[in-house]
Amino acid sequence: MTDEELRAREAIRHTMSVYSIAGDEFDADTFLGCFTADAVLAFTDFPGMGNLRMEGREAIGEFIGGWFSAVTSGAAPLPGGFMRHHITTCRIDLEDADHARAHSYCIEFNRNGAEHCGTYSDHFRREDGRWLIASRTWTPDN
Repeated sequence: MTDEELRAREAIRHTMSVYSIAGDEFDADTFLGCFTADAVLAFTDFPGMGNLRMEGREAIGEFIGGWFSAVTSGAAPLPGGFMRHHITTCRIDLEDADHARAHSYCIEFNRNGAEHCGTYSDHFRREDGRWLIASRTWTPDN
């Protein structure tokens, strides 16, 4: 593995961490900054909502902004009072200098323990030196 490949993998892991922390802190601007303008975000069997698919950063922002607002206002209280997403086992496959795929496990915890677990299937694209999410699909394991 070359130094450039190691840097790319670490930058992708960094984007994954920023996404998780921004989501857990309801920081919509930072969360949206993890995506390309034409990104796709999809949730399979999202608890209480079924299948969701958003195309484009603007659509992602509308959904996430509304959900974050509902949670922080108390209109949609979180089970267990808070959430923490932990991305665990992660395989990153670099396709070329500007494209990569990743497959990782995610467990969400709250005061009640593990709330959800599932997998992220991602495509990343490097734009202006940053590795951003071009598509992400979350599929639950439970």
